[in-house]
Amino acid sequence: MIAANDYRMNLFNGDVGILIKKLTSSYDTDLSPKEGDYALFAGRQVPAVLLPRYEYAYCLSVHKSQGSEFDHVLLLMCEGAERFGREVLYTAVTRARKQLEIWGETEVIKKTIKQHSQRHSGIMQRLEHGST
Repeated sequence: MIAANDYRMNLFNGDVGILIKKLTSSYDTDLSPKEGDYALFAGRQVPAVLLPRYEYAYCLSVHKSQGSEFDHVLLLMCEGAERFGREVLYTAVTRARKQLEIWGETEVIKKTIKQHSQRHSGIMQRLEHGST
């Protein structure tokens, strides 16, 4: 996942690609990009050594996936997920283009749907008290 905008390469924060590594042996564990490695972004091939800052994204949080869409999404709803509320659930569900699987206890999912997210930035408190 691209972690910094690069306007020359037309790659932007949040873009997700597939990194193809040219293995030199079955014992090669070095993950740093080398000559011959490349990344695929929507069918476009980019040499890995030219990539802007990126992170490996084997599994994405709902927050990190915002702005992206995927053909298949698996949403894991473990105990405690209900605290994030229905807005986060909605965001997760709308990332799927073709297929969505939700894994979790029925009660956790029900509680999530009933819960509204609450922001804790303090902005409203400052506005109410006349502070800036």
